[in-house]
Amino acid sequence: MRSSAAGGAVVTLPPRCAACNVRDDALCATLEDAGLVALHGIGRRRTMPAGQVLVWSGDPNAICATVVSGVLKAMRAGPEGHEHIVGLAFAGDFVGDLFADTANETIRVITDAELCVYPRAALQRILDAHPAMERLLLHRALGALDDARMWMLMLGRKAAGARIATFLLEMARRMGQPGRPASTCR
Repeated sequence: MRSSAAGGAVVTLPPRCAACNVRDDALCATLEDAGLVALHGIGRRRTMPAGQVLVWSGDPNAICATVVSGVLKAMRAGPEGHEHIVGLAFAGDFVGDLFADTANETIRVITDAELCVYPRAALQRILDAHPAMERLLLHRALGALDDARMWMLMLGRKAAGARIATFLLEMARRMGQPGRPASTCR
């Protein structure tokens, strides 16, 4: 447990946050101790087994989460009704949409996972009070957009074997580096 002075008052980090393995890689890394205590106050740690759904597409968009451990997949239904994986989330990643009232994607747990889950409205208030956290979220969203563009290019130009190899290399890289947004897949 770490303590620090914030405006003259001593702030003690919750033990769960002080010992968190993604503390320095997740969105909460931008927060001073007092902000982290506020974020902890709205969050709940949730352990989920592989196969369980965190959010269903089309449901009210009530929560967002930070992946503490495990891997999640985001899926959308194609025009033929089949589900397509449109993204993966690893330790340190943020899942959920702060700005949509309805979830656009189904988020399913691939491996047993631990999450910090936040009510969307309360998290929006924390972001309003902590612009650095909001900027990091924007930075990561723009990085994910850039990565999606690279994946589209790669999927259209590489042979099937090369696409699989690129995917496996990216998975291995992400599994070993918590909180690192997916980058080039050229």
